[in-house]
Amino acid sequence: MQKNPTVLSVNNNQIDQTIIQSCLSSDYDLTTVSSLDDARSLLKTEKPDLVLLDIEDVHGITLCEEVREEFTQEELPVFFLATLDNDHDRMRCYDAGGNDFLAKPYDIGEMQSKVKSLLSQKTALAQLKAASANASETAMTAMTYGSELGTLMGFFERSLSCNDLENLADLTLETCQSFGLGVSIQLRVTGQVVNRSDGTLAPLEEQLLNQGGSPGAIKIARLNNRCMFNAPYVSLFFKQMSPDDPRTGRLIDHMTFLLDACNARVDAIYVRMTAADRTSKGINSAADLATSLITEFTSKLDLLVDKVDDGIQDLELEVTETCDILALNSQHKKEIIDSVKQFSRLTNYIQTLRNELNQDLTAIPSELRKLI
Repeated sequence: MQKNPTVLSVNNNQIDQTIIQSCLSSDYDLTTVSSLDDARSLLKTEKPDLVLLDIEDVHGITLCEEVREEFTQEELPVFFLATLDNDHDRMRCYDAGGNDFLAKPYDIGEMQSKVKSLLSQKTALAQLKAASANASETAMTAMTYGSELGTLMGFFERSLSCNDLENLADLTLETCQSFGLGVSIQLRVTGQVVNRSDGTLAPLEEQLLNQGGSPGAIKIARLNNRCMFNAPYVSLFFKQMSPDDPRTGRLIDHMTFLLDACNARVDAIYVRMTAADRTSKGINSAADLATSLITEFTSKLDLLVDKVDDGIQDLELEVTETCDILALNSQHKKEIIDSVKQFSRLTNYIQTLRNELNQDLTAIPSELRKLI
């Protein structure tokens, strides 16, 4: 069940409080106090959705100024009641940080309408801020994701220049560290094992890496905050990959790609190290994997572009609706909508990145086959 908005009425006039009770108590969770001290005590422990003050009480202006030291007009609206309708009192309310003003004799319908309007504006502004914050977070996540994909593509390209396990192990360690991950690595082929670690390789870590090459090894194994990735020629042991980290799901996808790409390159190196008649098969395998990986990641980028574009369109619609609720003038509405549309540049950025990566990477399989 949805909770009614809370209203705090501060007024030492019992007749006014009775009128306020009859106007608002049925639709709002109304609390009434008659003194400045009582209001201060309540505001220390609770935050109402709206404060109703009496300007004729000298403490009304004081309390409004104190409220504004902690809350903005959007965060906590203040509605003043006055005996007379004059510009002097209106300016006093405005200078103190009041949101609205109503003079006696009180019109019940007008009071209800003004309270409802102030609360609706507060809710709409809060939703607008939340939508804007969510859009910014989505934009930053998308940009980070694009940068991470670029790092992985960079590893793939550079790995083609690695013709021995030592260089490939160094490159793999460097790439993992660029993601801020502590890792121990093992590359292995018949007759050669190469270990790397961002620190001292503990005996237990080395045992886990050795077991990673066994036929029954699980490709991805979670060990509390640790994670083990295994392929026939490669094992990666990550020392901190907490399931509570919001990046973990994305990092697992990235490290799976890194594992497969590294394993394919070890296979190609092993082919060179062993027999010439296996060279063609290994390079073709690497080229096929390259084609598959390139297709997969360009497809992910296309999906990302669509997702961000849809998110921006939804945000534009929500902002437009919110602006209509707030009854903003056309200039303010245009400025807000134009600022939201700036996020569309993100779609163009990701699409450009996708095209550049696709152009660079589509040549890789054919270049690989030239090595045969």
